[in-house]
Amino acid sequence: MKAYDAVVIGAGIIGAATACYLSGEGLRVLVVDRSSPASGTSGACDGVISLHSKTPGLKLDMAREGICLYEQLSLQTDLDLEMMKKGSLCLAETGEELDFLAQRIYYQKEHGLEVSLLGPQEIRSMEPRISEHVIGASWCPEDTQVNPIMATLAFLESARRQGCFVQKHSPVGSILVNEGRVNGVVIGEEKVLAEWIIDACGVDAPQVGGMIGIDVPIQPRKGQLMVTEPVGPLIGSILLEARYMVLKNNAELRGSSEDPSIKAGVSLSVEQTLSGNILIGGTREFAGHSRETSYEAFRFMAERAIHFLPSFKEIRIIRSFAGLRPYTTDGMPIIGAVEGMEGFLIAAGHEGDGIALAPSTGKMISRLVCGKPTDFPLEPFSLSRFSSLYG
Repeated sequence: MKAYDAVVIGAGIIGAATACYLSGEGLRVLVVDRSSPASGTSGACDGVISLHSKTPGLKLDMAREGICLYEQLSLQTDLDLEMMKKGSLCLAETGEELDFLAQRIYYQKEHGLEVSLLGPQEIRSMEPRISEHVIGASWCPEDTQVNPIMATLAFLESARRQGCFVQKHSPVGSILVNEGRVNGVVIGEEKVLAEWIIDACGVDAPQVGGMIGIDVPIQPRKGQLMVTEPVGPLIGSILLEARYMVLKNNAELRGSSEDPSIKAGVSLSVEQTLSGNILIGGTREFAGHSRETSYEAFRFMAERAIHFLPSFKEIRIIRSFAGLRPYTTDGMPIIGAVEGMEGFLIAAGHEGDGIALAPSTGKMISRLVCGKPTDFPLEPFSLSRFSSLYG
């Protein structure tokens, strides 16, 4: 019977980062996944590490640390994370949107973020292809992008070099419990002993928690994206529209709006990858576990892209995909221990911030396991904050 200090369930970006930092603490770690690394949400998203879109607080601070940790990771392996600190522009086309951005950057600057408000001439000196109807934008030079699949593989490679074992196509059938403490998992017909079990399964975290009677309030929220053919450099920055931030922080707006594209949860985000492909997103939809794409959503996304970047109408779309983001009702992930079940930890519920927050999340879990103080408080991420909703 095999034995480890910790078993991480899930080989997406959160599980991979957790395994990396646990292994770095000298623990014997096993990562198991029912499929293969980055085969779920982490392989169906963009790679933007956006500070710009976050309000001052824990998630912003964790994302800033995350950029530093990705830089360290890129030096630890031979894998290219395709990491580029491009900066981002958030585009406003109305006075109301410009006021919204001005208010946000006031508080972000108070929090120490390098961000500023630009006028039309400054915008077009940076991105001349942006439409003339854009009247202003906020600019954050710290925003960064990585290849999320390569980042996941790099975390796992770093973990392997530190003694971690990775087991693909190995669904966990049950979790072993003895007197209120987990002590292993069952994979197929094999029992694997472990003192710590970490549920890093994203949208499937509730199924893992359910194995031991734990209610994990995470819902899948679908995001659809389009990918263009490779083209020469067209945009130098990550581009967002102000509506992206509004919809990210106000899910109720979809129901009250008369705009059919808002009802579909569409707001523009654009990034050009190192290979020249342009990723155009995206949507925020509650559609269960369906990963089907829709013509209507892509029509709206294409219209928004051409609305802000008219030259895009000459570029061909070569594929599309959808990923499921692990959503919580308060927009905060669940990170840490579970009351009444010693040794069981959750690291899930990051929704669209998984790439940005993965390094800090993995580091926090590793320090918790080792009895060390964490860089950020765990209380705001505790599962127990939902106890009033679930009795």
